[in-house]
Amino acid sequence: VRLAVLSTMKPEFRMLPLMPSIDGDGRRKARIGRMIQHQWFEAVLLDAMDHSAISREACELSWGGSDPAQAHLKLLVLGNGLMLVDDQVIARGDSAFLRPGSRIGLARQVGPAGELETIMVLAVHCASQPGEGQLAGLAPHSKPPEILSVPEERAILGQPLSPEASNVWRLECVFAAGLAPEAFSGLPLCARQLSLQLAIGTAPKVIGREHQ
Repeated sequence: VRLAVLSTMKPEFRMLPLMPSIDGDGRRKARIGRMIQHQWFEAVLLDAMDHSAISREACELSWGGSDPAQAHLKLLVLGNGLMLVDDQVIARGDSAFLRPGSRIGLARQVGPAGELETIMVLAVHCASQPGEGQLAGLAPHSKPPEILSVPEERAILGQPLSPEASNVWRLECVFAAGLAPEAFSGLPLCARQLSLQLAIGTAPKVIGREHQ
């Protein structure tokens, strides 16, 4: 974040909150922009000019769905603000595939020469175990490898889901108060996910420290 000291930022300001929707094909979509995460951008950005340079709807992230070949995390640029993926400018209406370690940059042009000034960089973290990251060498505009890439298509420890597990719903923790982002991302997937069997006709599930 421009003008900010990253090491002094609270964990809740170092993790961008996303509210994904699910389409009829099961694909997740979440948008990023100053209109969508208004309070977060206002709290994180120190310069009002930086805030106004972020598009109201900057980009859309999408992943998952019924087709494994199309399930990979992808960014689509929606706004007029400058967007970068791994230091490459992505034009409005264009898309780029993301991989663990990819950097999403929000930037603007300044000065008579129109020099590029980065406002914020968001890093893509992977919730999978080491060794599952076949996306590691993926270039932003290349064709993704045909692998499953979302938690719903994997069991917690990388084991394939059985047909009987089709009614298993998983709640994944994305923030824990007092836990730094580095420590949080280092937690094993099984410590961040809560699995619930929700089949038609079963009793309601209760979540709480006495139940899990």
